[in-house]
Amino acid sequence: MMETILSAFSPDLLLAAGETGQRVVLRWGNSYSWGWIAVAMAAIVSFSAAMYLLEPKVRKGFAKFGLFFLRAAIFLCCALILLNPIETTEDVKYRDAHTLVVIDKSCSMEVEDRYEEGDFTAALGEVTGQSYFQLREASRLKRVQRALSNQELGFLKKLREKNEVRVFSFDSDFERISRLRQLDSEAKKLTESDKKASIEELKKLINEGAAIEAINSLKPDGLSTSVGDSLNKIKRKLRGEKITSVILFSDGRQNAGSLDPIEESTNFGRRRIPIYTVGVGDPREAKDLEVDNYQIPKVTIAGDQITAECTVKAKGFEEPVEVEVKLSFRKKGEVEWQEIQSKNITVGGDQRERVVRFRAKPTEPGSYDTMVDVAQQPTEKTYDNNKAERPIRVIDKRIKVLYIDGYPRWEYRYLKNALIRDKSMDAQILLLSAEPNFPQEATRGLPRLRRIPTRKELFEYHVIILGDVNPEAKWPSTNQNVFQTDFWKNLTEFVGEFGGGLLVLSGERDLPRRFKTNPIAKALPVVIDGRRNTNARYTQIFYPNLTRTGIKSPLMRLDPDEQLNKLLWRPNGQGLPGFFWYERTIKAKPLARVLAIHPTESNEHGNYPLFAWQHYKSGTVFWSGVDSTWRWRAGVGDKFTYRFYGQIIRFLSHGRFQRSKRFFITTDKPEYNIGEDVRITARIYNQDLEPEKKAQWPAQIEVVSEGTTEKITLGLVDGKPGRYEGVYRVNAPGEYLASLEVNDIGASDEVAPRRFKVTLPSAEKLETRMDEVVLKKIAEKSGGKFFRLSQVSEIPDLIKSQRESIPTSSFDRTLWDLKPRMDWLIPYLLQIMLAILILEWIGRKVIRLM
Repeated sequence: MMETILSAFSPDLLLAAGETGQRVVLRWGNSYSWGWIAVAMAAIVSFSAAMYLLEPKVRKGFAKFGLFFLRAAIFLCCALILLNPIETTEDVKYRDAHTLVVIDKSCSMEVEDRYEEGDFTAALGEVTGQSYFQLREASRLKRVQRALSNQELGFLKKLREKNEVRVFSFDSDFERISRLRQLDSEAKKLTESDKKASIEELKKLINEGAAIEAINSLKPDGLSTSVGDSLNKIKRKLRGEKITSVILFSDGRQNAGSLDPIEESTNFGRRRIPIYTVGVGDPREAKDLEVDNYQIPKVTIAGDQITAECTVKAKGFEEPVEVEVKLSFRKKGEVEWQEIQSKNITVGGDQRERVVRFRAKPTEPGSYDTMVDVAQQPTEKTYDNNKAERPIRVIDKRIKVLYIDGYPRWEYRYLKNALIRDKSMDAQILLLSAEPNFPQEATRGLPRLRRIPTRKELFEYHVIILGDVNPEAKWPSTNQNVFQTDFWKNLTEFVGEFGGGLLVLSGERDLPRRFKTNPIAKALPVVIDGRRNTNARYTQIFYPNLTRTGIKSPLMRLDPDEQLNKLLWRPNGQGLPGFFWYERTIKAKPLARVLAIHPTESNEHGNYPLFAWQHYKSGTVFWSGVDSTWRWRAGVGDKFTYRFYGQIIRFLSHGRFQRSKRFFITTDKPEYNIGEDVRITARIYNQDLEPEKKAQWPAQIEVVSEGTTEKITLGLVDGKPGRYEGVYRVNAPGEYLASLEVNDIGASDEVAPRRFKVTLPSAEKLETRMDEVVLKKIAEKSGGKFFRLSQVSEIPDLIKSQRESIPTSSFDRTLWDLKPRMDWLIPYLLQIMLAILILEWIGRKVIRLM
């Protein structure tokens, strides 16, 4: 049905929102489309013209045109009657149109873009009312807030002078935070729905100060950014209402959601709703120095030398810059950091990453925080990632080691001597092939073993070294079994549940071939073959090849100097002596870290692994596939052989030092994003080291930065005595400690808390440059325009003032009822048509047409 406005809003334009007026609309009573009407009109004109063109030529040819118009007028009058025009008088209610202000509050809006002083910062300072130095310390969201609340700029006031203003915030979703009526004095009148609102809601409708307060209360805490989805939701939320334009404040970074913001802006363009995008942030790659991959042992023995390692990354630095990197320690509970070591490095330009290593020898026992930090540069976007912290525990304890071997091979002889001499070890040795009167060896002052330790005695050790033993071995003198029935099950539990360390030294006789079906096999980092290779000939010397993991691993660092260490592992007589024998396994397990492989021998899975380790549940297992590291003693004694085993044993002991025998708590990962669930797992044993069976166990979460503590409860896992689990949701960044509550006397000393960190979501941190390209496309596709925040004062001049009219009632009149407006025409319409026909007939006769 076709409509056209005959008389619209001439006096009614001054009506306020919520008031009513009238408008007159003419429509056709018979439902003909404009297409059919146009075709009919063209046919009438063509037919009338054809009638006269076909007539014979006459002297007064111009008279034909006059007669043509008369006949066409007759046909048009008939068509008008057939169309049945109807005049509709509508009562309409007027409603303000809306200008939408949409503000990005995702975590990337927390970035502080540190611009260099110049014309841009001067213009930005005028908009925000801030000095250059204030701008450097202000986040992106803070700059938007300052611009919108700047009274001299009057941004919101200028928008309100034209339309009603609605303010939204968004991240992965959207939220309306304010609504401001149009400033026209008449438009301040409240609608019926407004009158039902609360006093506080009414204040927000008319009070610009309340709107600014709501805007200033926004926090950049959104976990992700979804520009497209948020625009779509706002559009659907305001469906049926008149939107004049959208002003979008954002850095343009979308890292969530399923809808393309450019496609959504195209939909706005089809509805003639322009989006004016305001780019917040720097479109250039931000200059930034970052400390990444900081590694330091979690536990060390007082007096031992440790290595701390980190990677310094430089982004946005086109030219190299020299910076200082420092390692510092701080004892728990203290405020001041103590610098341990510093290094000057050059990073940036073509070299965007530098690995930095520090060496320290803490001597005073206790719990420490350690920190690596790189000196701040004035043009960096943020200083939050210029440092990294890790805890370390310095203990004044000796590592308790149990070494079991089957027979006195050379590897056994040199290793047990070194263990006994090591002042940081309490070692007990058990040689299974020894006669009853053989003096089993041990560190001075310790009892000498005569049998395999019991379950409770086994759990007193930190590391167990398993040499070339037969799991079914018998004592030579008594022919009784060496290993009790449950020894291998207890050893597996020692590693997996109590965090023990296991060092497996392969041999030519029994280990690992006889362990294929042994319970301990599932803890090993390799898959055992189980077959004796009788065709193998171990007459050719070989030199292990370090893998990429091995090159980086401190376990394979036999010399502190990286270049000298590479030379030691180099073959052809330039490094350490090579080996002859090695164990052929099937393959390394998926989670194993292979440190060295055979240079030439392989199977369908690749070269045979020679040195590898893996975490097995709470503990760690190291595998050696050779039996002659004693050859490294040539000319240097224990310098390399025991340095190799010594650092492996210290590494394996960390799991036991980090947890007590009875209480252990951990989380599923060490670092979380805001809003994630922390899954907490605890292993709890009673005083007899049997799994605890209580239905629940109390625990607590401490927020280190705030000093607050929250109680939580862990529940017993069905079918798994001693295992408790719980979930805790983190909502703020910072350092956290999870610990168990115990009531036994002295048991609190055995509780080691689990430290974890909560940071901003990685998606918001990966790329923080303002995406100017996307913002410009959003504006272009919608019919809007892109602005920088410094140009925001230009936007109000582009916004059009509009009102929306909504019909509430109507009254129809046909052509024959159009009184008094057309009462002069209706009675004479047929007479007029008859007069035109007579005139046309007379004219034809005068000019002698047929």
